[in-house]
Order: sequence, then C-alpha cells, then structure tokens
Amino acid sequence: MKKKPQSIRELARLINKDVATVQPKVKTLNEKGFIGFKEGNKNSKIPYLNFDKIEIGLRPTTNI
Repeated sequence: MKKKPQSIRELARLINKDVATVQPKVKTLNEKGFIGFKEGNKNSKIPYLNFDKIEIGLRPTTNI
C-alpha cells in the first residue's frame, strides 16, 4: 500500500473492510508495538508503522 492513511476509517476504506472490523485489529497491533498513532484532526488517530520492514521466517517441522 503506497498511500498512508490519515485515520483508521481511511485505512478501512483503503483495504475495503468495515471500520468496526479494522479498529480492534489496529488496536491489537498497537498494543503489540507493531504500529503507533499520531494525533489527527477531530480526535482521529493517524496509524503508522514502527518498522521499515517486517520479515516472517517459516521452516518445516520434523515432528510429524
């Protein structure tokens, strides 16, 4: 996603999801430290990533 959303509502719109679905997930990501918030207009919160890059490594288990 190239555009940086200026609110949680705009983030929901950009990913075509209902704000009621997105808001609790964004809150969890904030609590885990993945994203932060800046204060926006009219009490809005502007979400931002706390990282430049997130990598996930997977390896197969040997205990099948």
